[in-house]
Amino acid sequence: GAGVLAAYEPGPDEACISITTPGAPPAALPDGFRAVHRVAFADREHDPAAPDGCTDAQAVAIVRFARAEAPRTRRFVVHCDWGASRSPAVALALR
Repeated sequence: GAGVLAAYEPGPDEACISITTPGAPPAALPDGFRAVHRVAFADREHDPAAPDGCTDAQAVAIVRFARAEAPRTRRFVVHCDWGASRSPAVALALR
């Protein structure tokens, strides 16, 4: 969740993928990430009535960001405003 991320001190060789719920304000991220990719899609686990989660275009954009940053990035931080299912799913998909 946002509370844990607010206390995080990223290094200059870390990138962040930040996922929020559509319509929610972007998460406040600490300064210091070398790059940030922001995306908004519904968390179907917490809101089963929500429209589809991550679209194919969003998934492709996330992978492109990770591939582009990988040569310069030691660690990727994947954050979502619920901190329960979207961020672990994206982290596992990138693994």
